[in-house]
Amino acid sequence: MHLWLQIILNGILQGGILGISALAFSLQWGVMNLINLAHGSFQILAAYVAMVLLQRLGLDPFLAMPLVFLIFLAGGYLLQFGIINRVISGNLFMTLLLTYGLDFVLANFMILLFTADYKSVNTPYANSSWHLLGFQFPIVRTLALIFLVILSLLLWLFLEYSRTGRAIRATSMGTEPARLMGLKIPKVYALTFGLSSGLAAIGGIFFGLSNAFSPAAGGPLTVGAFVVTILGGVGTSWGPLVGGLILGVLDAVGSVILGPTYVNIITFGLLLIILILRPTGVLGRAAT
Repeated sequence: MHLWLQIILNGILQGGILGISALAFSLQWGVMNLINLAHGSFQILAAYVAMVLLQRLGLDPFLAMPLVFLIFLAGGYLLQFGIINRVISGNLFMTLLLTYGLDFVLANFMILLFTADYKSVNTPYANSSWHLLGFQFPIVRTLALIFLVILSLLLWLFLEYSRTGRAIRATSMGTEPARLMGLKIPKVYALTFGLSSGLAAIGGIFFGLSNAFSPAAGGPLTVGAFVVTILGGVGTSWGPLVGGLILGVLDAVGSVILGPTYVNIITFGLLLIILILRPTGVLGRAAT
C-alpha cells in the first residue's frame, strides 16, 4: 500500500512540471487560437540557457529564473509582433506550418550550439528528496507543483483584475468586438505570446533540472502540453493544474502496471475519452 501511495505521489508531483508547460500552451491557444508546435523547443532552449548560466556564471537556476523569464518574454513578444502576427489572421494551417518551421529552426540551432548529446542542469539538489511521514518528495518536482499553483493564481488574478489582463480576455472572446473597443490586437497578441513564452521558459528550467534533455526533446514536450491542455480545458487558468495532475498520476500508475513503453497508450486513450465525453475539458466551458 505504501508503495502505491508513493507512486501516486510521484505522479502528482510530476503533474507540476506538466502543468507549467501546459499553462503557457493553453494561454496561446485560448487567446490567439494558436497551436504552437515550437512550444517544446522553447522549453528546451530555456533549459540550455539555465545550464549555461550555471556553468559559466555559477548562477543557480532558481536565481536565474526571473532573468530567463524576462529574456523569453521579450523574445516572444518580438517574435509574435514581427513574424507570427503576419499569418495569425489566416487559417490554422498557416500558423501550424509557421510554428513547425520555427520548431525545426530552433532544434537545429540548439544542435549547432550544444550538439545532439543529452545534457542536464546539474545542481546539488537536482536528484535529492525531502522525507516526510515515510514518503519521498523530490525537491525539484515538489517545487514545480508549488510554482504551478502560484503561477496559476497569479495568472488568474492578472487576467481578472488588471487592465491588460481584461484586454487579453476580451480579445480571446472575439477580435472584432475587441477591435471596436479600441484594443490594438497585434500588441495584445504579442504580449500574450511573450507572457506564455516566459511561462514556457520556467517550465523548461524545471524540466532541465529533473530530466536529461537534448534538442530532440521538444516534440514530446509539445505533445504533453497539448494533452494536458485538452484535459484541463483550453484557455483556463486552473485547467493546466487539473490536467497536469490527472496525466501525471495516470502516467505514473500506468508505467508500473503496463511498463513505460505503453504509457502513451494511456495518455492518448484518455485524450480520446475526454474528447468524446467532454470536448471542453474538465474545467473548460463551451463557447456561446
